[in-house]
Amino acid sequence: MFHIRAEVSADISAVEHLNDLGFGTDRKGRTVWRLRQGPVADGLAFIADDPMDGRVLGTIRFWQVDVGKDVSAVLLGPLAVCPTMQGQGIGRALVSHGLQAARDGGWDICLVSGEPSYYTPFGFEAAPPYGFEMPGPLKAGWLQVRDLRVGALDDLPRRAKRPIRPWRLVRGAGDVTALRAAG
Repeated sequence: MFHIRAEVSADISAVEHLNDLGFGTDRKGRTVWRLRQGPVADGLAFIADDPMDGRVLGTIRFWQVDVGKDVSAVLLGPLAVCPTMQGQGIGRALVSHGLQAARDGGWDICLVSGEPSYYTPFGFEAAPPYGFEMPGPLKAGWLQVRDLRVGALDDLPRRAKRPIRPWRLVRGAGDVTALRAAG
């Protein structure tokens, strides 16, 4: 049994530990890590915990990425589940919960770099036919996309180049004045 809730700052150590267990301590050198700079997309970081003792059993985060004008996009990941708890539906529940939260938050599309057989049941499909390109090496078939707003993918011109870039805060006069693509 588990409970899904918003991630809080007290969870960060447990989240980092789960991500290290799931992806190795060298995970920050991977291509997709470059897109996970800056803060997590507002309201899109979740924990599955044990309701009896509060132990963090799983984690998912979404990051705002730039894919071009007029398209709001998030990148799902990382998704990690405690190795002793895998196979009990925690990951699937976190993905479903997170996608619904992103949809409710008004995002247009969601991208993921992950095993196609895992993400296809959630409605993800190959991203390259929509022109999406990951900056750097990636396993073949792992870059996937799905719409969060009905018709969002249909509105994109096919095969138009869409490099995926991280977002960063642009500060001016002491206030955040805009979000814009880095690089």
